[in-house]
Amino acid sequence: MMMKFLLLFLIVFSLIPKEVQAAPSCGKLVNSLMKYDPAKKSCSFEIFYFSEEEFCDTGTKEINANFDVHLIDQEGKSQNLKSLYLSTLTVIEPLKSKAGEFGKNKVLLTPQFRNVKFSLMGNKASVVSYKIVFKTDQKICGEGVIKWQ
Repeated sequence: MMMKFLLLFLIVFSLIPKEVQAAPSCGKLVNSLMKYDPAKKSCSFEIFYFSEEEFCDTGTKEINANFDVHLIDQEGKSQNLKSLYLSTLTVIEPLKSKAGEFGKNKVLLTPQFRNVKFSLMGNKASVVSYKIVFKTDQKICGEGVIKWQ
């Protein structure tokens, strides 16, 4: 009986695709705040926080992503790529108090922010700069030196 169960388990396990079987590649958690200024069409990060906490989200399969963020090493090579979505504008739709109808909307060109988490393989000293790219036209939105906290 045990032999039949073992044989059945091996057959079922062999039918699972290899990419599902493989364990995710996890790194250490890096956290930062991304700022996008729609008036200047510029992006930036301030301080990067490194943690010994294990973090497995590589962030390369974000369906609605409108930005790509590259973490770059001393040799200028991209060590980490993260695709993410960040709203690029603020829309205000006032509600008329008694009628229950929406008033005329406004679009504000105020800075937008998003907390971004990276999974960093290796140590934090290996990554020295970042580059943020618009996915639509591949233009650089912002780049700079990483300041570690």
